[in-house]
Amino acid sequence: MPTLRDVARWLELPDVVSMALILRLGFPVSVRALIKRVVQDAGGIDHVFVLMLENRSFDHMLGFAGVQGSDAITGQPTTAIDLSTFTLRAVARALQESSMLAMGKRRGFNFPISARALIQSIHSNVLNNTLCWSSTPAEFAIAQSEGDPGHEFDDVNTQLCGEGAGYPDRITGDYPLVNNSGFAFSYHRPQIMNCYTPDQLRVLVALSREFTLCDRWFSSMPGPTWPNRFFVHAASSGGLDYSPSPESVGWAAYVDGYDFNDGTIYDRLDARGLPWFIFHGDDFPQSSAISGLDDDRFLGYDQFEAAVNDPGFASSYTFIEPNYGNFISDFTCGNSQHPRDDVTRGEALIRHVYQSIRKSPHWYKSLLVITYDEHGGFFDHVPPPKAVPPGDGLSDSDISQHNFDFSQLGVRVPAVIISPWIPRATIDHTVYDHTSLLATVEGLYGLAPLTNRDAHANSFNHLFSLGLPRRDAPMTLPLPYNSGFPCEDDTEAASAVSALLARVQQRVPAGTPIPTALGGFLQVAFLRNYRLASAAEKPALIEEFLTIKTELDARDYMQRVRQKLAPVPLPVVFWSEKPDTTPPRVPGAGILGPDHGLTVGHTKFDQLLQVPFYCCSISTDPPLDELDLIFVVSPNPAIADIGFSSLRVDRNARYNTVTGVRVGQGIITVTAKPTQRGVSTQRFKPYSFPITVR
Repeated sequence: MPTLRDVARWLELPDVVSMALILRLGFPVSVRALIKRVVQDAGGIDHVFVLMLENRSFDHMLGFAGVQGSDAITGQPTTAIDLSTFTLRAVARALQESSMLAMGKRRGFNFPISARALIQSIHSNVLNNTLCWSSTPAEFAIAQSEGDPGHEFDDVNTQLCGEGAGYPDRITGDYPLVNNSGFAFSYHRPQIMNCYTPDQLRVLVALSREFTLCDRWFSSMPGPTWPNRFFVHAASSGGLDYSPSPESVGWAAYVDGYDFNDGTIYDRLDARGLPWFIFHGDDFPQSSAISGLDDDRFLGYDQFEAAVNDPGFASSYTFIEPNYGNFISDFTCGNSQHPRDDVTRGEALIRHVYQSIRKSPHWYKSLLVITYDEHGGFFDHVPPPKAVPPGDGLSDSDISQHNFDFSQLGVRVPAVIISPWIPRATIDHTVYDHTSLLATVEGLYGLAPLTNRDAHANSFNHLFSLGLPRRDAPMTLPLPYNSGFPCEDDTEAASAVSALLARVQQRVPAGTPIPTALGGFLQVAFLRNYRLASAAEKPALIEEFLTIKTELDARDYMQRVRQKLAPVPLPVVFWSEKPDTTPPRVPGAGILGPDHGLTVGHTKFDQLLQVPFYCCSISTDPPLDELDLIFVVSPNPAIADIGFSSLRVDRNARYNTVTGVRVGQGIITVTAKPTQRGVSTQRFKPYSFPITVR
């Protein structure tokens, strides 16, 4: 419970009388009643935001950041478990062992070794009989010539357990002894040991020092992106233990998407009547591969800032997917922080997400979690512990390649927990994985666990320990480092895409199989294309997809689907106060009127108007007989009443009239919602134009 001093600091008022007046409490008022009212008004967490980035390990990102703070459990001074100190105590913390003998065995030594040798072993790997040390700096992006670090199941088995390790272990039948000794051998290059300096990752480091850094957050399984991302949605991968491809996944999963025997967090939220949304920066968000998710819950990331700053924003759970980059050229120039991409572009995304929430009216009721799906093949020195298997069974008989039992966590990844309800500069040494997020959300909203994994996962609800939310959290973060990384394919111009495709065709030999990193996104492209089609069109789409056999086939198909998914302008609409006005025809126009706006006659600027509007016709692709146009007015701040209405536009009617739209001085925004089932709302761009009152 906060003290009176806390309340005074929160309200920024000097005395009880002033506080009672601002809270509209009668006077005299007891201190207890005053505090109770302030806590009640402050509320708790109503909005959970999750930003999951790509393929980076904890040490690779924060191993030399030297983050210091207070222990989230004890409150005592502590430091993050990282690579910045070369001491035996640091080794003991990383290995969770106390004796030299136990630490040596944990590292795979069956004989006594010196403290120096033990410290050396945890900071390095051996490659070609040479020690490869973890050091700074790291490359902002891995060069095309060096190749993407391996992070499939067998790659991670080698990275965690060393050269020659296999699953299951020949002796124990379990996952082999984990000692983090095979990263350099797996990649065959010492660069995989490199780590960023704090100056290279200014945004992530600033947040780690300002809020809570979790230094024992592990990916949910020792493998690639797709199963790990499924764990954050379903506390399970449904048995998937590899990157899916057209040849390896059952056709049912391709047509219907992935089902999970115990459902997803979105099913739990729906059952409780709690709204949720997925904002995506990419045309092919991985979460859209999940079966049964309402397409209207997927919104482009370009709408995020406006949405979260809307006072009526009501999403209880918001998942944010980054832009995975240009799939034509190996995922460059996105902002997911994929190893081939410039890491500072992801820094800019993190900064924008944080600042959008921080400046919004919902900040004091918000929680933001920033983490990474898996490690991407990069070195980390902390051995991941065992895990509780989900116990939900296989979602499909074809979905498991390695017969993995999911009793082992994957490599450690960065995780920062951000909320005004968390004390400043804390470090949490608790063991977490992605299902800890689900356990926390379930605790906040009173939801039942999905599987045995999230039922036994540690939640981080204990972090929200402040009696009142902080007011001193930074409004802005440092600008990302200027890496100078070239992104000539940033443009969406057709000529640039064609040129890029031509270069890829020159580089990729004909007949090259579909890469594992591309297979999952190829499936998402098919699913999005298939879901938009009519029943009559679907058989032909399946036949078309079955012809895709090579990498070039896949990239060409994905580009064609991407062009098909690109938002198009709203139907040509002309607004007038006279129904006999001849509508103009302007190719590519959204909404037309006098000077591309609406002029109405009125004598007072501060009154709302009842204005009849007329729509001339509709023209859409795909063709629709009806379309709902939704009107929202953003008026001058002096006008308190925001009018809104909707109009169902009929293709066969010459004019469509809506008379219930109340508008004032300001901006009117019109969005479209197709009435035809299976047509995505995102196919139509919102269009705004000014209202002039004369």
